[in-house]
Amino acid sequence: MSPKSWNPWKAFDISEKERQLIDKRRQMREFWAQEYVRKSTSPHRPNYRLVFDPAVQRAIAANATMENFFRPNRKSTLAFLGSILFPVCYALSYDYFYRQPFLKALANGEVPYRNRKGKELY
Repeated sequence: MSPKSWNPWKAFDISEKERQLIDKRRQMREFWAQEYVRKSTSPHRPNYRLVFDPAVQRAIAANATMENFFRPNRKSTLAFLGSILFPVCYALSYDYFYRQPFLKALANGEVPYRNRKGKELY
C-alpha cells in the first residue's frame, strides 16, 4: 500500500457534518478548559475560590438525584445480593451451625481447656 493511496478523510465512516460537529465540540471543550484556568488563576476572583463550571454542576446534580432515577435490574440485584445479603446470611449460618453448638459444648464442659480456640484471649 503506497502512502498516496491512503486517504485519512475516507478512513472513518462518519459524514462531513458529523466531523464538523466533533471538531466544534472539541473547540468548545478547549475554550472552556482555558476559561476555567483563566478564572481559577485570576487574582481578582472572590475569596471563596469557587469557579462555576457547568459540567461540574451537572455531575453534582446527577449524583444528588441518582436515587430518584434508580431502576432495579439484574446487575444491581446481583450487586445487592453479593455485597449485603450473602455475607449476612453466611455470618448468621456460621453462628447458628458452628458457633452455637461450640458455645453450648463449652458451657457443658465437654471441651477441654487445651482444645479451646483463642484461649490466650481469656
